[in-house]
Amino acid sequence: MFGSRPQRREEWLEFENQSIRVLRRRGQRSLRIHVKSGGQILVTAGFAMPPRAILNFVAQAWSWVEKSKERILIHEKSFPPFEFRQEDEIFYLGQPKRLKYVQGLRKKVQVYLGGGHLVIEVPPLHWRGFRPEDPHPEFRELIRRFYRAKAEPFILSRFEHWTTRMELWPKQIQFRCQKSRWGSCSSSGTISINWKLMAAPLEVLDYVIVHELAHLKIPNHSKRFWQLVRDFDAAHVEHSRWLRANQQKLNFLRGD
Repeated sequence: MFGSRPQRREEWLEFENQSIRVLRRRGQRSLRIHVKSGGQILVTAGFAMPPRAILNFVAQAWSWVEKSKERILIHEKSFPPFEFRQEDEIFYLGQPKRLKYVQGLRKKVQVYLGGGHLVIEVPPLHWRGFRPEDPHPEFRELIRRFYRAKAEPFILSRFEHWTTRMELWPKQIQFRCQKSRWGSCSSSGTISINWKLMAAPLEVLDYVIVHELAHLKIPNHSKRFWQLVRDFDAAHVEHSRWLRANQQKLNFLRGD
């Protein structure tokens, strides 16, 4: 009895003295190129695509790759990774909160909101020698879980509010965590929403919900579509600008 065939395979190619990560996916026909964090170059390709064809594709896109790498590295230098130190500022529904590490009484780490802080209770065993002023990326995943647990019921309640007002109902609502895509609406009526919006102001979260619900009626970005959005969010332009300008404020919730 044979096992199932692998759906993906990773390999590396060299181009211009740089390592190119190649992710092969079964069934993919076209070539795609991406520049990731740190300037890493990723090409996705089908299993049968010859390495020479991949390198020719990279060569044709190389000017774009170099410009993208430069832009990403400048951006990352301007916005260094969040380090989760004591008193670092994060956001919850658009309100600034400060990280606060305290000694807890339980065996497990506890995360909760308290006043103007997001409090992390560190178990007594781990508190010995613990330095709150040091970086603590080990708490990233716990904080992400806290936000997601809060986000799903809250965002669903906002959907309930807006579906009733707009008289538009999605077939399904899915939660995702993408770097810069805040929502999408499929042709089948499924809306995907980025739960990182729990860190954005309520009116910005509502704008994304209104935007995606409007796509249930009008699947494009025509004048009719924007008029429908404007009917329920007169300040939608400002809310869209906030997302573009403040994306980094939400990236403390990014995955690794």
